Amino acid sequence: METMYVAIAKTDLLCLRSRIEISLKEIQEKAPNRQEYIKPMSESIDQINWIYNVLESLDKDYRSARLRNYDLELINLKQIQEIQNLKKEIKLINDINESDL
Repeated sequence: METMYVAIAKTDLLCLRSRIEISLKEIQEKAPNRQEYIKPMSESIDQINWIYNVLESLDKDYRSARLRNYDLELINLKQIQEIQNLKKEIKLINDINESDL
């Protein structure tokens, strides 16, 4: 999930919700008895809110996982470097021991 695309998707959802809310308000004012329009539009707003919250939660989880992944990669690189240093040290010790014989 690219952060920019998530931000665009969330913005699009909010715009969609606003358009439906404006239309719903207009229908409620001009034709409050038209429940065949009012009820589905209200449900759509609820669905959009739910989808937005899920998307927001997934985005937070994704960002958290990326940070954790970065931390683990850094730890891994440090461990690799330490292993390489220890291998060099062991080789040096072995070379010194062999030359003493």
